Order: sequence, then structure tokens, then C-alpha cells
Amino acid sequence: MKLIIPAVFISLLIIVFIAVFILPPPYTLTKTLKIPINYFGLISLKIPEEKIERALTPKFNPNLKDFSGNNIAIYVKGLEKNFVYEQNTKQSFNAASLYKIPLAIGTMFKIESGEINLNTTYKYYEEDLEEGTSFLLTETDKENFDIRTLLFFMLNKSDNISKNILLRNLGKEVVNEAALKCGISPSVHLQNNITAEAAGTYFECLYSNKALSETNSKLLLDFMTNTYFENRLTNKLPFGTVVAHKIGSWFDPASYHDCGIVFAKDPYVICVLTQGLDGQTAEEVIGEISKEVYESTPKTPHPDTIIP
Repeated sequence: MKLIIPAVFISLLIIVFIAVFILPPPYTLTKTLKIPINYFGLISLKIPEEKIERALTPKFNPNLKDFSGNNIAIYVKGLEKNFVYEQNTKQSFNAASLYKIPLAIGTMFKIESGEINLNTTYKYYEEDLEEGTSFLLTETDKENFDIRTLLFFMLNKSDNISKNILLRNLGKEVVNEAALKCGISPSVHLQNNITAEAAGTYFECLYSNKALSETNSKLLLDFMTNTYFENRLTNKLPFGTVVAHKIGSWFDPASYHDCGIVFAKDPYVICVLTQGLDGQTAEEVIGEISKEVYESTPKTPHPDTIIP
């Protein structure tokens, strides 16, 4: 009897060892976020493959019958917890208005270096006019605009006139400076391109105050909260969810994106870039992916949530 008990105990230890260290856990059958797990198989966040595919297949939406997986990039990264989900994150897409994120960071960097300030004014010229979103002239009756106003219109309303005024006065080099400050190769922006990873990294840079002071980082994030465009990342999230984000839209080739920070209990960056989809389908896909990611995270608001 004395020999049986140790033998049983040793057998149990062997079984546990095999189950934990040798056999694959059941959740490896799904596409999961890369996050630390303990030896009891507990994880704080995972996204089953079928949830992502639900937003990308004809079974969910008949409009996607010609949809290719290469037409979408998804980047999700925890800002407090170490998890990441990636799909085509290094593939280049037309940046469209996502280009305005590094432009805003580069402008703020010029402010922090003392070359300009938020009250510095620039004059509007006819050459600054551009098709697309141009709210600056319709919502104001000015010809001279301070940088604070230009940044707000550019980020909150994706205003193209504001972008052009800043680029004309500060030069494209401010975009390269922003990239370098955030640890991104400026070459990612060649031919006005961007990757989901780069777009997400800019938001990580703002959240961590890597390139700018906390005050100026927060100001840019505030400008990207409660924006004029709340029909992509945010359109399927619960009412009141705070998201600082920036959309991008281009029509030839069709490119519709949204990238930002969701201030959940465990805040995370999410970027979804698409190409070749019509606007309505892209909005539906982006919203569905955002919802699936959100529903895989804790629901309690983060204590540092930015209040618009």
C-alpha cells in the first residue's frame, strides 16, 4: 500500500507534465493574440479565428464574394498588456488621410522645438484648396488660421485644406521627422503609402509620449476623439466607448481605413486598412472586426480614459 500511493502520485505528475508541456492546449486551434499564458492555460485575451473570418467571408456578407484576404490588413496591440494580432501588417496601402497623423506629430515636434507655437497663424491661398473633405472654409470666415485650429480640423474632420496649409509652410520633412521619432522608417511613406503596423505605431507613440510631451500627445488624441467620422471602428461599439482614431479614404484605388486607440480597461491600438472594397462594405467590415476585438477584451473603462 505504501508503494502504491507514491506510484499513483508520480503517475499523476507525469500526466500533468504531458498535458501542460507536451500536448497543445485546445485554444491553439484558433488564431489567438500573442499574449503571455500561464501553465494553467489561462489567457486574458484571444480572438478565435472564426470571429475574424465572420467579418471577412461571403457567409457573413454577400458583398464580399470577390473579397481577397490580401485586401485587408489588421493590427491590434495592447498598450498595457503584451498582446498583438497581425494580418498583412507590413503590406503597403495607399495612406490616404492616415498621412495626417505623422504630419500632426511632426507639427507638434516643431512646436516643442520652439520654432512655432499653437497660436502661429498661416494664410490660406487658393492653391491650398483640394477635393474631398474641406470644412475649414465652410465653417469659418477667416483667411488666417492658427495652428491649433488647423490641427483640429485636420484630425477631427480630416480637412484637406488644413493639411495643405501645414505642408506648404512646414514641408514634408516634418512627416519624416515624426516617423523617425516614433521608430518608423520614413520609406514607409514613399508614394503616400503606409502599413497597418506603421499607422498603429504612431498611436502607440502618442499613448506612450515617445515623441511628444504628455500634454501635446493628449491634445492630438483629444482632437481625434468624437470626430466627424464615426462610421468605421466605432460604429458597432457600445455607446460611450472612447476611441481616439483617424480615418483614411481614397477612391482610386478604393482605400478605406480606420486606425486608433480604444480606451477599454486594457487599452489597445487597432488598425484596419482595406483596398478594393466599396465604401459601404469597407465600413461594415471595419466595424465588425472592431466589434469582435472589443468583445474579446475586458469591458470596464480604463481609468485613464480621455474625456472629450
